[in-house]
Amino acid sequence: MKYMGSKARIKKEILPLILKDRQPNQFFVDLMSGGMNLIDGVEGNRIANDLNFYLVEMWRKLLEGWIPDEFYEKEIHYSVKKTPEKHPAYLVGYVRFICSFGGDWNGGFAGYYPESRRNKNGVLPSYQKEGKNGIIKQLEKLKGVIFFSKNYYEVKIPPNSIVYLDPPYKGTTGYFTDFDHEFFYNFARKLKKDGHKVFISEYEMPSDFICVWQKEISSQLSANGKSGGTKKSIEKLFTL
Repeated sequence: MKYMGSKARIKKEILPLILKDRQPNQFFVDLMSGGMNLIDGVEGNRIANDLNFYLVEMWRKLLEGWIPDEFYEKEIHYSVKKTPEKHPAYLVGYVRFICSFGGDWNGGFAGYYPESRRNKNGVLPSYQKEGKNGIIKQLEKLKGVIFFSKNYYEVKIPPNSIVYLDPPYKGTTGYFTDFDHEFFYNFARKLKKDGHKVFISEYEMPSDFICVWQKEISSQLSANGKSGGTKKSIEKLFTL
């Protein structure tokens, strides 16, 4: 799924590090799962949580067998943004992510590509069709996942879990809500004290967090605090 801050491009590099010492039946818990682009690469016991209720309802409905339309007009996109209460929650989630540029909750309407992209058969590709195809491919891998839509610190985590956190990066913009990073750091420390293995994606963390992997990548989110366009930053994976 196209999703702002997605880890799809680095999944194959960081998952082996995260899952290296995983025990049989040990839970993998993704507390900020968003587009499910990391947890869809994990098998076994899994919990996925995201604060965005509409997004989680979209995933639940898709896994129940709902098939979205091939295309949603701009008027629907406008309506779900302005009056979400008039639409099913799962549709709000779908339209605001799949039908928005860059998989951005606050992004503009994404319909068809420019005329210059029309293929030799006369077909004009659709951003929405690409987005739909992407999430449909994920569904088989998400069967059996336990879903929640809560604040990350409210989720009940099974004992001795592997917990992954992908917070809004400090100093960047464009996310769903404000975020208290100091509270987050202390929450991660408590997870460690409680016996969980903790892994965090960020650009920088306090000195007691250990960087176990890093790579320069191009992203719409940059450590300079801006979003939009293409910028290069050092993506890092931390543990405690």
